[in-house]
Amino acid sequence: MKKISTAVSEKTGIPIEVISDTPKLEMTGHSSLYIENHKGIKSLTDTSVAVMTAGLLIYAEGVGLNIKEIDKEHIKISGIFTSLRFEKQE
Repeated sequence: MKKISTAVSEKTGIPIEVISDTPKLEMTGHSSLYIENHKGIKSLTDTSVAVMTAGLLIYAEGVGLNIKEIDKEHIKISGIFTSLRFEKQE
């Protein structure tokens, strides 16, 4: 059975991340990562960042990583990214 938010998204054409807590990621080249619908930062160094989202932990690794913007809805991370990994959380 589909989640209600998925069904509403399909019927109305409204993106799922707008009506649920599904994370939205935008990456520009290998130097900028924008994440919407985050639940906080689990860890941060200049070589790795772990961002919590609903049901997913996002790991970014690279060089010179830093938080450029953060608020309760989004995070913008910059630096030179070498890998991006996702870990499903229960």
